[in-house]
This record gives sequence, structure tokens and C-alpha cells, in this order.
Amino acid sequence: MARLAITADSLTAANTLITEVEAERAEYLKEVGESQDATKTKDAAFAKMVDWMNEFYAVARIGLEDSPQLLEALGKVTTFKPTPLASTLASRTSLGTAKTCQRASKPSPANRL
Repeated sequence: MARLAITADSLTAANTLITEVEAERAEYLKEVGESQDATKTKDAAFAKMVDWMNEFYAVARIGLEDSPQLLEALGKVTTFKPTPLASTLASRTSLGTAKTCQRASKPSPANRL
């Protein structure tokens, strides 16, 4: 070793550096794994939130069908296109209410007695 100018102290120092590098590499790989786990957890939470929001917007579209401005307040741009269900419900509500009011104004046979 004298011919290569390598001393026992330099070999010990190099061995210590190798041990330190191996420990730092193990710590790095551990943190990379933790980061990947955190990313998977975050992605799963976002996917769950997206599913929930899609369901929320679907219900909001139905519930706010007669008030498109309120749906727009939720950030959803709307173009009013009556659906068959909406048309049926609208006809039942507007006509049904009018018929109910007319019937209510007429005395029923039970009230005549």
C-alpha cells in the first residue's frame, strides 16, 4: 500500500464515508417511499372528492333545474334544456296546483252537511 500512497487512516476514513453514504441512501429511499405513499393517499382522497362532487353537481342540476342562476353560483354554466322529467314535473306542479286550488274553492260533499 505504500507504493500506492494509501494509508490505513485513509482507508478507515473512506470506509466511514461509505457507511455514511449507505445510511443517507437508506434514509433517502425511506423518504421516497413515504412520499409515494402520501401521493397515493392524496390521489385517493382527491378521487373520492371528485366522485362526491360529481354526485353533488348531478343532484344540484336536478334540484336547481328551475333556478339556473343558483346552479351558476356553484360554478356550473347552464343552458336551459328541459328534460322529459322536468317537463312532466313542471306540468304536474303548475297545472296540478291550479286544479288543487280550484277543487279547494269548491265545497266538498262533506262540507255541505
